[in-house]
Amino acid sequence: AVPQKADAGAPVMAMPKTKAQDPVQNAFDIHERKMMVEAQKELSAFQAKAKQIEREQGPEAREKYEKEYQEAQKKKAEEWKEGLIELKRDLLDQGIDPDLDIEGRRQVILYEKGVDLGAVG
Repeated sequence: AVPQKADAGAPVMAMPKTKAQDPVQNAFDIHERKMMVEAQKELSAFQAKAKQIEREQGPEAREKYEKEYQEAQKKKAEEWKEGLIELKRDLLDQGIDPDLDIEGRRQVILYEKGVDLGAVG
C-alpha cells in the first residue's frame, strides 16, 4: 500500500524583520525620556508649591506665584535661544560651520537636544 499524497502543508510565513538598532536614535530616545521625567517632576513641584501658597496666603498669592513662574520660564527660553545664537557665532569665529561641519553639528545638537553624538556608539 502506497501512502496517500499530502495536499496540505504548513503555511508559509515571512520572518519578522528585526529592527536595526540605531545608537543615535536610542540616545535621543533615552534623553527624551529623562527630560520628560524631569519636566513632570518640575511641574509637580510647581503645582504643589502653588497649592501650598494658596492654602497659606490665598488665591491672589497663588496667581502672583504662577505669573512669576511663567515669566521665569519665558526668560529661561529666551536665554536658551540667546545661548544657541552665541554658540553658533563662537563656532563661526573658530572657522566651524554649525550647519555643515560635523563638529559644528555635534555641538549644536549637544546644545539643542543634550545628546553628545561624539560619545554615542
